[in-house]
Amino acid sequence: MIKVEIKDETFYVPTSWDEVTIGTLLKLNELKEKKYTSNIDQTAEVLEVMTGIATETSLELSLDDFKTLSSLLEWCSEMPTEDKTVKEVFIDGVKYIPVDVSVMSAGEFISLEVFQNEKSADKNIHLLASILIRPEVEGEIEKLKDMKNIQQRADLFSDKMTVGQYWPVFNNFFVGAVSSSLKNTQVSSSQQKSKLKIVNS
Repeated sequence: MIKVEIKDETFYVPTSWDEVTIGTLLKLNELKEKKYTSNIDQTAEVLEVMTGIATETSLELSLDDFKTLSSLLEWCSEMPTEDKTVKEVFIDGVKYIPVDVSVMSAGEFISLEVFQNEKSADKNIHLLASILIRPEVEGEIEKLKDMKNIQQRADLFSDKMTVGQYWPVFNNFFVGAVSSSLKNTQVSSSQQKSKLKIVNS
């Protein structure tokens, strides 16, 4: 974080997605739906979401100071591109593990598709995270439970999981594993212990 002072008030500007929560990303996504009269207005609102600096405060700065401040967030115009694998995330002492696509059930895929296919999918990032990353219980990843459980974990992730922690999981899953639903089904069925027995054909 970069520490800045405006009129004796202290603010902190994140320097990467590793310092930005999923909840903040959700707020940024909401800004995309708004219409602005100028780029400066839009930038001022982005600054408010990312740093807590009120729009009124940043708009009172000189144009040079405003540009200097906004330049500190130039990195956020692109999502994380680093190709890395996230094996675990710790939040409040609890270990969370990304789901292995090969052992996901059809029902779990349906839950993902419901949130992914909605018109407001950008508002569901925390819910998708809640399905893709789950707590470890007795050495195994927890099975997907009911909507209340998904929502509780989504709220936790919104507040405490960073975009840097989540985005590699999101990319690995949706860019790679879900590029073909049929392929996923075949991979899953070949690696999962089958519960289906064809008796007569």
